[in-house]
Amino acid sequence: MRGQKPLTDKSKYLQLPFSFLATLAGIIDGDGYIAITRTTKGYIEILLSISLDVRDAALLYHIQSVLGFGRIAGPYSNADGTNTIKLIFSRTQLQEILLPLFFYHGIFFLTTTRRAQLQLALYIFFSRITRFDDIPAVIPSSM
Repeated sequence: MRGQKPLTDKSKYLQLPFSFLATLAGIIDGDGYIAITRTTKGYIEILLSISLDVRDAALLYHIQSVLGFGRIAGPYSNADGTNTIKLIFSRTQLQEILLPLFFYHGIFFLTTTRRAQLQLALYIFFSRITRFDDIPAVIPSSM
């Protein structure tokens, strides 16, 4: 969280309904991904993105308004002619709010791909790795 102050009052997020958070996890499982990429300077960028057809933009705006964070990006024109819109959560929002809420409520991802992405992100968070080249090829299973 380079240069950013940690949130001091997170209690308002505990008021979010379990059913909303569980539904959000399902949407992430189906239409989202946790991106772990290299910046131009070799550092790690982590974000969570949910991408839906532009006709479903109201759902993303609803999620953003209930949570009170995240940014909407798009619409984007895809190669197949469809238009999509994204809701993107930053690394800080994942570390400080969203993932701790999921753990607090015992909410988890069901797909193998999303679980692997989460495991890698958590390894990076807890190991305090900052350089992309320092990510090991195999993540220890003790996480």
